[in-house]
Amino acid sequence: GKRQQQCTSTSSLSQHQQLIIMSRQQHKKQDSSSASSSSSTLPSSKKKGADRSTKSTPLDNPSLHVPIDNLTRPPTLLTDDQIANFIIDGYIVIPSDLSPAFHHSLYENAEHIIERGKNGRSQCGNNILPILPSLSDVYDCPSVRGALQSLLGPDYLMHPHRHPHMNPPGFTEQRLHRDSFWGYIKPRHHTPMMLMAMYYPQDTPLPLGPTCIVPRSQYMTKRSSLDRHADRMPEEWNLEEKPMVCDVGSVVIIHYDIWHKGLANNADVNRYMFKFQFVRMNAPTDAPSWRSESPSWPLSHLHDHPLMPVWEYVWTWMRSSSSSSSSFTLSSSDQDGPQPPASRHLFQDMRDTTVGAR
Repeated sequence: GKRQQQCTSTSSLSQHQQLIIMSRQQHKKQDSSSASSSSSTLPSSKKKGADRSTKSTPLDNPSLHVPIDNLTRPPTLLTDDQIANFIIDGYIVIPSDLSPAFHHSLYENAEHIIERGKNGRSQCGNNILPILPSLSDVYDCPSVRGALQSLLGPDYLMHPHRHPHMNPPGFTEQRLHRDSFWGYIKPRHHTPMMLMAMYYPQDTPLPLGPTCIVPRSQYMTKRSSLDRHADRMPEEWNLEEKPMVCDVGSVVIIHYDIWHKGLANNADVNRYMFKFQFVRMNAPTDAPSWRSESPSWPLSHLHDHPLMPVWEYVWTWMRSSSSSSSSFTLSSSDQDGPQPPASRHLFQDMRDTTVGAR
């Protein structure tokens, strides 16, 4: 009866989610046995002689892992207002559904594992998820999963590029920039095709050097599309920087094309941020992927803004209305009409890029 109930509860999940649950069940006994032979607490890097010899070994405390049914809980979808504000500003801050003890444990694990290399980057690189597997609990929790599903559709993909950012005391402020596509020139999109989800395992006040973004800058580009760095925003953009001061456990989701930078760390402790990327795999088809109550644009007080036509287009496209689903295309200088084949080519290109980036 218990096994039948478990099978029934997972029948509505995607194949990807079911595979995750099966994998966690398979390794549950291994985690339990390893927990008995290892200490429940980790040495702090602040202590003299802290042992960093096990940097390449997963050090998660199994007792703090989220229960397997985390994936069976329904996602907390965004509202119409939240979607509209993301379309305008290009970001949303999501509190994770996890305990302070979980975030503290993950921070301590990071202190033990992550060490900056000679080039100033973490040597964990894309391997941070197998090294700190409890990070998957952050992105699987209902609030974060619901936000990603609302913005990218139910079949979104976690990109294999994942990076831990450890900014130590004395870290200096970065230049404003937009992330590239791993060194390749790829098209920018007003519609949400790729997102970055930045997880902060500690309270991140201004002195600790949070990420700073420029809201609404996802729609702006410099004269050369290859120039993705700037000391300041052009005055004609009339945009202001916004530090992402946030509470412990927050996940800041931003449009991939938004301009941003890391601020200086003027505190005496390390600041951690785990950057994960997520990709839309298909254009909207049947219905909004969020908790929608009305097809109308909800923020009518902004109707005179010069970017209003852009915002309304993205809103209509995301809602998958008949007028938008048939006219989705790559923008170009010589073609402005509906181009459904370009849509198919775009998503195939994104799939190829995702596989090739491994």
